[in-house]
Amino acid sequence: KIQVDGKIAIIEGVPQLMAAPVEACDLRAGAALVVAALAAQGVSEVGNIRHVERGYEDIVGKTIAVERGNNPTAGDFYFVASDIPFDEETYDLHIGEYITIEASHQTGAFWSTRSILQILKQTGDTIPQGDVRDYPKYKVRGLSFDVGRRFVPMHFLESWASQMAWYKMNDFGLHMTDNTFDLSFGGFPLESDVPNLTNPEGMYYTKDEFRQFQLDAKEQGVKIVPEFDTPGHSLPFTEARPDLARPGKKEYLDVQNPETAPFVQSVFDEYLD
Repeated sequence: KIQVDGKIAIIEGVPQLMAAPVEACDLRAGAALVVAALAAQGVSEVGNIRHVERGYEDIVGKTIAVERGNNPTAGDFYFVASDIPFDEETYDLHIGEYITIEASHQTGAFWSTRSILQILKQTGDTIPQGDVRDYPKYKVRGLSFDVGRRFVPMHFLESWASQMAWYKMNDFGLHMTDNTFDLSFGGFPLESDVPNLTNPEGMYYTKDEFRQFQLDAKEQGVKIVPEFDTPGHSLPFTEARPDLARPGKKEYLDVQNPETAPFVQSVFDEYLD
């Protein structure tokens, strides 16, 4: 049985064993994001500062200043390049009067801000002092959406990418081409130069907005992985090019047709730059 008296936990039967209060880094007086002047360029980006600023304001209810220098004060978040080479996603936290974040890459630096904000979501304005090294157990931590069969607007994908970043998930697969099981619909939800390939009902993403989506997600540590399905599940392609359909199976590209491979390659080339 444990009784709590103020901030000291007393365990009955073992009177000599007590847990003293843990010191905390106090953010109530205000905080700043201080990026070391000599930090590696990759770390100095910290994912993208705007995502950190927005998350801090949403959770703490205060704005946070962004500074470059080497003189953090109490309550600050101080980003520096690690003295030892870390992999892309690893970071250290040293929490005292201020919080020092050491990383070798902007992804690790950005993941540190997710952990810090998750703690603040629970505590409000303090973080227990101590040292932390955080690194992933699994290299790929992903999620996939089938936007070929079921189109969703871009703001929905953007929201999910940010939610994945919150949980340090790093791989967002988007199944871009497919057909319904009754073959009544084949969706290609990307703007394309190929005649009749882009979804004719207006349910598609422009090239510019999809590129921007990939860049924004990358700033948050999330890789966007578009998938084009061929030679099966290819009704969008065969509706655009009926001459390339497999005889009797319109949802398949005819791999024996000498024009099929160059056509598929041209579609890939359109988006690979």
